Amino acid sequence: MCSFCLTWRVTCIISVCLVWFLKDVRVIMLLQTELKVRKRNMALIAYCMLTIFGISSTREVLGQNAVALEGDDVKGFCQSQFHCPVEVMHFDFMPDEVFEIYTVPGKMVDVVLEPGEKVLDVPLAGEDEHWKIRAVFGTSGLMKQQHVFIRSEKPGCRGALLINTDRRIYHINLSCTEDSWMEMVKWNYMREGDTQRLVNE
Repeated sequence: MCSFCLTWRVTCIISVCLVWFLKDVRVIMLLQTELKVRKRNMALIAYCMLTIFGISSTREVLGQNAVALEGDDVKGFCQSQFHCPVEVMHFDFMPDEVFEIYTVPGKMVDVVLEPGEKVLDVPLAGEDEHWKIRAVFGTSGLMKQQHVFIRSEKPGCRGALLINTDRRIYHINLSCTEDSWMEMVKWNYMREGDTQRLVNE
């Protein structure tokens, strides 16, 4: 038997074994193909996949390669998949992107900023009287870390929030609903060179 044929057979056997023991790989590959087309849904699809296969039991959504998550995606994720809050939502920060944050009446959302980042102003447009917003200091290791607490008592109200800091401006759409919400929002920050490369692409 020629070496090529032997190598080919061994490769086939190994492939069959891998598919048998790691049958979820096929699902992952299909998901990856879909994710290339819809990068904005990456965090949601990946989280659902991990939860279905029992790999993860936490409700923490990582925004890997997701510049922002559209409101319908986040709301549908909360409602159809878990009927419960997203404990921690991670957004990949990009300038000029608008991020959707959901809260439930009477419950506070904690927006966690980058350690060392200082809030300069938090202007709100919309139904101001229905929103309570407060910036406070916490700590992350030896550095101060600011949190912006957001709460509303009225279901169905919306608002546009700008968090102006000494490093960046966060553009946020706020929605108060009774069936989908977030308890904490965190941000993944790219280096300046990486951000510029994405803009050029």
